[in-house]
Amino acid sequence: MQLAEAERVGEVLDQFRAIQDQDSSALLWFQSHPDAAQMLLVWPKVRVETTGFRGPPPDALADRWVWLWRHYRYSQIAWCDLAGVVDRRHRLRLCARIIALRLVFPDSALAGWIERYLYLSAVHESQKKAPPRPAPPPKKDEKKDEKKDEKAPAAMSSIPPELEEDDEEQ
Repeated sequence: MQLAEAERVGEVLDQFRAIQDQDSSALLWFQSHPDAAQMLLVWPKVRVETTGFRGPPPDALADRWVWLWRHYRYSQIAWCDLAGVVDRRHRLRLCARIIALRLVFPDSALAGWIERYLYLSAVHESQKKAPPRPAPPPKKDEKKDEKKDEKAPAAMSSIPPELEEDDEEQ
């Protein structure tokens, strides 16, 4: 890719990154398709190659996204295999929808909001599965204090009462 093409592509990618607000319809679609999370998690591992850019990007933003992806090549089969999606018809729809919703970028990045969503979901799941933490053991100083307190009354009770009274009278 030539320098001018790289700059042009970088500018288009930056435009889409700047507007990647969380889309409620994309989130609803994502939540209703369990395979989508696995597809997104493996996306950075998918090999994506540029085919070379021809002509300037179109003016309309939606057309720019299509223009951008037409200049990249990746294997839907490899992507779905990495994600463990086996249904062939489901594969094609899943890949196309993930790209159309702008959840992935051709430079192997995920949309920022979906990346945060996946991270927070993983953290939430790990906290649900984690066993409760046991109480921490007492510190060494606390153990010594407890032993001193236990010995003190026993030592005092070994003094005969007669001797204690005699000391008070003298």
